[in-house]
Amino acid sequence: METVKIRLAKSQDLERIKEIFLAAATDETKSQFPKKSKKDIKTETQGELKNIFKNFKKELKSKNSRWLVAEINLKFVGFANAEIKRKDEGWLAFNYIEKNYRSKGIGKKLTKERINWLKKRKIKYLCATALIKNKKSVNNLRNFGLEPTSFKLQKEIKY
Repeated sequence: METVKIRLAKSQDLERIKEIFLAAATDETKSQFPKKSKKDIKTETQGELKNIFKNFKKELKSKNSRWLVAEINLKFVGFANAEIKRKDEGWLAFNYIEKNYRSKGIGKKLTKERINWLKKRKIKYLCATALIKNKKSVNNLRNFGLEPTSFKLQKEIKY
């Protein structure tokens, strides 16, 4: 496999981050909710994009947030971020890879970088969420020692 370079995200990366997020989050949600159409999922996700990334530029400058980009041959293929929510609690938030580059260890490399960053900040608890049916994400997190501590139960109500 080609060499993966991890770098800090820049403000000009936002549009590419949104692009990868929309495609990957749609795939992830579809795997969790197979009866939902990809079109509906994409529409819902697009509607949330502005909200999800509204503080992106502030977070890039924050000492409590770390945004990373994965590149192969200067091609932006994925991103991830970590956040310190409380003094002792670090969160592994987004970790999304472009479809053609998944299952190549890029997510693992991004996770390792984020955990190292959080450890340097002396966090006590490492936290993350993942959709249950996103086995690759769950396995990636478990490989770093994270274990389930609770479940969120959900049902969509149609009217």
